[in-house]
Amino acid sequence: MAALNQIDIADAETVKSIWQRLTIQKYVMNHGEKYPWIFGQFDHAPIVAATAVMTSLRSDVLSVQTLATQLIDDRVKVNTFDFNKIEPLAFSATSYINQGDSVGLKVMIAAYDSTEAMKIRYWEDDSSEYVKPHGAEIRPT
Repeated sequence: MAALNQIDIADAETVKSIWQRLTIQKYVMNHGEKYPWIFGQFDHAPIVAATAVMTSLRSDVLSVQTLATQLIDDRVKVNTFDFNKIEPLAFSATSYINQGDSVGLKVMIAAYDSTEAMKIRYWEDDSSEYVKPHGAEIRPT
């Protein structure tokens, strides 16, 4: 908890909540005696009880994951992109290869939404600009 003073004030409450949820007590009271946490939870416990403890731990980790994801997501200022398909793509400079030869590949992953019509935009690259001459007609080639 000493490191909380180094955290941005806006994030302190979330980080404190994450810390508290992931921190397990070193000792617990069991039958009136002080035991290490693991013995207090699992000593003489049936498998069903152990499963319940592990499920609770898993739930704590998942809720902390959600908190951390929301904290990071609040800082990201980009537009979202919905997709439902991911396809690997590989491109080669040559269309054939002989056995034993090496080949140079460019590999990428394409993500897209197959349920929506694709919006095609031309001249989106802002490093160059095309100006149509006055009165000129552009024909596709």
